Amino acid sequence: MTKVKFCGMRYPADIEKVNLLRPDYAGFVFHPGDPRYVSPEDARKLVDMLDPSIVPIGVFYRADEPYIADCVERSGVRMVQVSGCTDDTLVTQVRTLTEYPVMRVFRISIQEDVSDAESSIADTVMLDVGHRGTGEYFDWSLLKNFGRSFFLTGEFTPENVGSAIVSVRPYAVNVNSGVETDGKKDADRMRRFLDAVRSADNQ
Repeated sequence: MTKVKFCGMRYPADIEKVNLLRPDYAGFVFHPGDPRYVSPEDARKLVDMLDPSIVPIGVFYRADEPYIADCVERSGVRMVQVSGCTDDTLVTQVRTLTEYPVMRVFRISIQEDVSDAESSIADTVMLDVGHRGTGEYFDWSLLKNFGRSFFLTGEFTPENVGSAIVSVRPYAVNVNSGVETDGKKDADRMRRFLDAVRSADNQ
């Protein structure tokens, strides 16, 4: 079964929703410039509320290892997601400092991006296939023979995640704004997203 990560947890109400719906992962964004940023102290309160079966992931963009290690320690997340890296140096440093699994995000546009993701020493990789509103469709054939399990992200919604799963069978899918209404997590959209994932798993 395809795993699900709901990203951008900010409020106690978000945690109440995920505890009811039981995705596999919940993401907490520690990039100060992001609208879904949460401080490590506030994240700790949310993580403490989280059902223990749901893995809390700290999400970082172009952050250095001391900042990441500090946020991880103070927030209580149990996995680290990094993006904006040019190589695996940060992956090694963060894994050594935190002793938690590290997931590296790769933006996929050409075959070289696929090869870089396949060879990464990160514990797992997230492949970003989104086109940021350009209206282009991703060429799923790029991932046809991808040689390791992976998280998939890319502006997914309850309406389009199923076709992505059927196309490439990822280990997990990530969603953020696609399950929001007016900038807040929407329980109905979250439920429909999970239903779409399960339906695709049965195809």
